[in-house]
Amino acid sequence: MTKITVTLPARLERYLERKAREGYESPENFVLALVESCELQESRATDALELMETPARSALEDLLEERSRGPFVPLREGWKERVLKKATSRPPRT
Repeated sequence: MTKITVTLPARLERYLERKAREGYESPENFVLALVESCELQESRATDALELMETPARSALEDLLEERSRGPFVPLREGWKERVLKKATSRPPRT
């Protein structure tokens, strides 16, 4: 097993100590559980995407492959500024 050393601010050290008292054997076990949980979520998400071999996905992949071969239309001057202006003028999503 790989050993990792992490330097934490005092406030996070107190947090880890509290989590250890709440049911984890140690602060290290709490951090291990967090990392394992993240890895499991990522693995499940990747597996789910691989399983999603649907007609819509296949059609989208075919379309993207076809479009990647061109022809390409040049963008008009100032396109980046217009996109940034629209993106920053929208109210934030809640």
